[in-house]
Formats: sequence, structure tokens, C-alpha cells
Amino acid sequence: MSRMWLTKKMGEGEDKWAPFSNEEEWGLAEWLVKSLGQTQTDEFLKLPIKVDKLPHGPAWSCKKVSVQGNQMDKNGQSLHEDVELWMRDPVECIKDLISNPVFKEHMDEAGSDKSTWPIYLSIGNIAKEKQCQTSARATVLIGYLPATKLDCFTLDVHSLAGYRLFHHCLSLLLEPLILAGEDVYPILATYVADFPEQCLVACCKENHCPKCLVAANERGDPLNSLMRDPDSRKEMLERQRSGQHPIEFDEYGLHAVYKLFWTNLPHTNIFMAFTPDLLHQLHKGVFKDHLVKWCLDIVGEDKIDACFKTIPDYPGLRHFKKGISSIKQWTGTEHKEMQCVFIALITGAVPSRVVIVARAILDFCYFAQLHTHTSESLDGLENALTIFHANKDVLKELAVREHFNIPKLHQLSHYVQSIKLFGAADGFNTELPERLHIDFAREAYRASNKRDYEEQMALWLQHQDTIFSQTSYLEWVAKRTAETEHECEYNSDSDAENNVVPVISQHIVHILHLPHNCIVPGYQDCFDVFRQVVIILPPNPHVSESPKCLWVRATPEVLPSSSGWKLGSPTRFDMAFISSDGVQASKVLLTLDATVRVPQVRVIFMLPRQFGMYSRPLAYIEWFMPFRDAGQTTGLHQVSCSTCHLRRNGAVIHVDEIIRPCHLIPNMGQSVNLTWTSANVYELASEFYYEYIH
Repeated sequence: MSRMWLTKKMGEGEDKWAPFSNEEEWGLAEWLVKSLGQTQTDEFLKLPIKVDKLPHGPAWSCKKVSVQGNQMDKNGQSLHEDVELWMRDPVECIKDLISNPVFKEHMDEAGSDKSTWPIYLSIGNIAKEKQCQTSARATVLIGYLPATKLDCFTLDVHSLAGYRLFHHCLSLLLEPLILAGEDVYPILATYVADFPEQCLVACCKENHCPKCLVAANERGDPLNSLMRDPDSRKEMLERQRSGQHPIEFDEYGLHAVYKLFWTNLPHTNIFMAFTPDLLHQLHKGVFKDHLVKWCLDIVGEDKIDACFKTIPDYPGLRHFKKGISSIKQWTGTEHKEMQCVFIALITGAVPSRVVIVARAILDFCYFAQLHTHTSESLDGLENALTIFHANKDVLKELAVREHFNIPKLHQLSHYVQSIKLFGAADGFNTELPERLHIDFAREAYRASNKRDYEEQMALWLQHQDTIFSQTSYLEWVAKRTAETEHECEYNSDSDAENNVVPVISQHIVHILHLPHNCIVPGYQDCFDVFRQVVIILPPNPHVSESPKCLWVRATPEVLPSSSGWKLGSPTRFDMAFISSDGVQASKVLLTLDATVRVPQVRVIFMLPRQFGMYSRPLAYIEWFMPFRDAGQTTGLHQVSCSTCHLRRNGAVIHVDEIIRPCHLIPNMGQSVNLTWTSANVYELASEFYYEYIH
């Protein structure tokens, strides 16, 4: 919803539902455009006639690109291929984003489809929390690059022809930025892409770094190599084209692409613009494809699978009931959930130096995905990488790795520099484009008739943008109306007061006692029993801008119904943090000392009325011993059950004393006890590790 939209809708004084007759007709139009393909919508009441009357954002256009091949046909003529570049003016898209009042509160004053390659754009003025919301449309599609097979070229030059076509099309798409950027607005600041696309943009081979000049056989070493320089690149390519053949051309792994799309973009250093890719470099790359594989090679798939199967259930954390070795497709969320328990699982199963290597990688993953950074967190990134390099040779000694010239591993050395330049890495994650790809490529293609689909996709997307803008406008009008009404109420002579009641009190009370009451509970007494305690924690700015909802459950086993229609459920008696010294929930993880204890919550209940007017809910718990100091190798705290005469030490506490849930992972050692399951391991195991789940 741009300023042009508001000018047309409000300046001309037309009805907010226009060009539709009323709210019902608009609702039907909205549903049709969102739910049906382009052909079905066209056939229904000629709906596009009205949709096209609505103001819309930057229009789509098509530019024909002819690619001359090096192969000949039977008549001796050069084969060629005509491709289509569908695009929108990026400057107009930027203006549309800046003028959208929906982003005003989030603006900083001053970043299986068919053969299509979508290019997205956003602006750094919009807060990253808003940018990362796919529903907010703060990241817009500005073009489809042709993804063609280029059969008119021979195999020996096929790859180079693809490089040249990519840069030619992107130069056409971004051409408006050149003139606009001469006035220092706008500037291409960051380029978010996975590693192969970074090499494509940098025009270097994939066995070289697209950011720096490190030698191909030294990427596994902790070196501070010189960064690539755009001016030097231009000069070197010019020397290569003129036939001088500089030795650096092959040494730096360059491709002979002489017209680069970023050459004339003002104030742009494309090599510095490449940002960290948490999804492909860290979660899927270094962690899943390398660290997990190394541990599988050392321990074996059966042992790792057995460990994952045995992990106790924890609310909000996936339980890998069948292990991990058989899973083929992973999501970013699943990678993060594996990381939460990985160190505790491999401790005792792999040599201690391998645990140190794993701890260093996971520490790096944790610091890298923080939403805000301090000098301490950046030091944490560098220290984690230093510890990894100091201990990685153990993998060579175990014959797990022969070398560490791993492209994704080398990219970690550039994270601190990128974060200092552009902010936290979570704002440039490739997970967002992958989610947008579903709407802007897959759904758009499915809405076409699968023939000449590019033009239909562009029209469908324009209609989607139009409907989205009209919806945003109506929501904006409703919000302004509500604010006006609220302002009128606020200025009235009302004496009403606002009473805020906390969701969960963090005050610590004494151990339960019932004064002046000698009644002993009997089997005939009925207690109100609750299934869980819900705890709302305030936002942690380093991890999330939103409050966090946590659960502590206390539910016995439910057997399946005799008919088989109703499934049963296992016992869930969660662990929780209890503090006797008033420690706040946000600080409890930093103060695992004698004042912080962990019990297992067995029952959450209320006392019957005959025990007096006692309205506070209670919990029966069974204690664990105080936490021991964190291990030097693992960094994990260890804890064991608290018993007396072979029975668990129990107590009754106020629910208010429960600070937050706690996930304990059994110490499985070198082999997993075959009698342990996810449902009974809390009862059978005696030693546990605590691993923080953020």
C-alpha cells in the first residue's frame, strides 16, 4: 500500500470498498484471487475487470534476451536461444516500500518451481523483525531470471555461458539502481545468497572463497586473507580480455565474464556485500553435513539413533522417535532442535577432544544466530572458532577427515566482520527467500495453465499484490478509526484505573504449611488436579522480540481405548527450575548454584475446601541433588536423583516457585541401556546432563 494508493483512495473521496459495491463483493473478490488460478478467476464474473481498476504497485515488464551459441545447425548457422526476463523497476519497488504506512512504525530513519529464478529486494530501513515476516510483504519480488538449459552451447563452454547470461540479465534488472545510486540513494548494501550463488556473483570457481583471496588448499586453516577488491577484479578481467593472461586469473579461480552486473553500481563492494548464511553454511552445512556425519562415523548410526530415541519428551522440542539416520529432508528448525541435545548425547560415546570440537561448533552456532550482539558475543564467536581449529586434528587421528578445506567451514571466518558491518546474521538468513519461493514461484506456477506460464505468473502476482494492498488499506483505515475512538475515550472524564495482573508471579514463598489445621487427607477427599503450568517469560532481545510461552506438565499415562479409536499417551512428568533465593527466570540459567534446584513435578493440584480458604495451586515434586560444576570438556552441568532410604525425596511447594521448565538428558555413556525409553528414562536413569534450550 503505497502513497499513490492512499492518494487515489482518499484524495478522490471514493468509498473504501471501491471499485467493489460493498464489503461482501470485495470479500468474494479477495477469496477468488487468493484461492483460484488465473484461468478460473477470469472465467468467474470477469473479476479481473474490477481487480485491475484497483491501484497497484510497480508493473511487470518483459525483455527479450537472445543468446548466441557456439554450435551450428545443419545449414551452418549459429544456434541461438531466445529467453525472457520478467522484471519490475527496483527503484519503484523501493519507493513503494518506503511510502507504505504499514511499515512506518517499523522503519529506521536514515535490508518446485518451473524454470524460474526469482530475485527479491528489501530495504534496510525496515526493521528486520518485519522483514522476516512473509505475510508483511516487506521483501518484494522484482524479477524472474531465465533458467534455461542453453542447449545451443557445447558442453565445454556451457557453464561459462550460464555465468554470462546471469550477469547480463541481472544488469538489465538492476540498471535503474545505477542512476538512482549516483545521488547516494539507493545503494546495494547486501546480497543474500547461498554459497554457489555467491560464487556465481563473484565469478569465481566453487573451490575458492567468493569473499577473500585464500588459497584453495588453505581454506581449513585459521588465516586472515586479503579481501577481494572490485577495482582489482575489473583491472584483472580487462587484462585477461586483452590477451595478457595474468597469473592471478587462474590463481584466484576466476571465470572469463567481462560484463559483471555490479561493475557500475555506485558505492557497492559486492564481495563485502555477501552475508552469512545461517541455514546452508551453519545448520545444514557445518553442523548436519559435517559434525553429525563425523560423529556417526565414530559411534555408528545405531548408537546415535538409540540416543535420540531415548531422549525424554520436552514441550516445544521435537522428539526423533525413529532416530536421525533415516531422515532424508531436514528443515532449519529440525537442525536447531538437534543442536539443543547433541552434546549431551555424544558425551561418553566419543573421545573427549571430539566433544570439545562439537562444543566449539555448537557454541559458534548459538552466538551466530543471536538477534543482537555485544562485544562479548562477538568474542564468543571468535573464541569458538579458535577452539575448533586447536582441536580439529583429532578427526584426522581418528581417520574421520583427511583435510579441512571445506568451503562452508571457511566462511565462518567472515562472520564477525559481516556482523560488524551489517548487524546480526539472522536478518540475512536464506530461510526467508526459501519461504517466499513458495508464494512467488511455486504457487504462481500452479495458478497458470502451464503453457507460456511466465506472463501468467506475472499477472497472477500483480493481482496478489493488488489484493494485498487493498487489504492493508482496509486494515489501516480500521486501525485509524479505532485509534480515533480510543483517543476520544481517553480524553473523557473517566476515573477508571488500569490494573495489571502478572501471569505468573516470580515471588518466592516459604515451603507449604497449613496453620491451625489438623485435618489429614483421606481417600475420600477430592482434589482439583491440573495437567500443566503455563509460564510466560518476557522477551529476550538476544533471542526473540516476543514473549516466550513455556509449559511444565504433570500427566499420568493414558491407555488407549478398548475400541482403538482413542489413542493413549505416555506419562509426562516434566522437570522444572526452583529457586530458594528469588532468582528471576531470565537469570536462572546464569546462576546454577546451590540456590537453584531441579525437581520432577508429579502432581499439580488445589486443596479441597475443608482444608481452609487456601486458593493457591500447589505441586508435589521429587527432588534432584544440587547441580555440580560444569564439566571442562562438555560445558554441561550434571545432576542426580535425591533419595533417602532408596526412595525419592519429595515435597509440596507453591506453583509460584516454579521458575521455568528444565530439560534433563540421561547420561547414556558408551552404550545405551536397552531397557530405557523416552517414557521411562527419568525413572530408570540416575545421572543426567542439563543442556540449555534457548
